[in-house]
Amino acid sequence: MLAVPAQQTIITHRLMELGIPIHRVGFRQLCMAIAIYAEDTSRLLSKEIYPVIAAELGFPDWRSVEHAIRDVVVYTWKRRDNAVWEKYFPGCKSAPTNKRFIATFAQYIQ
Repeated sequence: MLAVPAQQTIITHRLMELGIPIHRVGFRQLCMAIAIYAEDTSRLLSKEIYPVIAAELGFPDWRSVEHAIRDVVVYTWKRRDNAVWEKYFPGCKSAPTNKRFIATFAQYIQ
């Protein structure tokens, strides 16, 4: 389930380009969510992906993964560089859902 190193490097680079620091809580969970979704876009993103990430990373509760990813998405939105943001989310007027954020980024690593 874990991303291959080259894929993980691309995901990390693109998220850092968007302004998310690598040490930010939720960064690792978000990277994994993007990699999992890129591998199998037929997966339901809403609730199905979080337990998989929780199990891979050793978290007892999938809700903590969902919240950590949401915190990263909101953090990014609040501190966005509009020029970079437009590259990934053209015309977006508010913070995207976790589902949209993950699905959008998954497109960039395929």
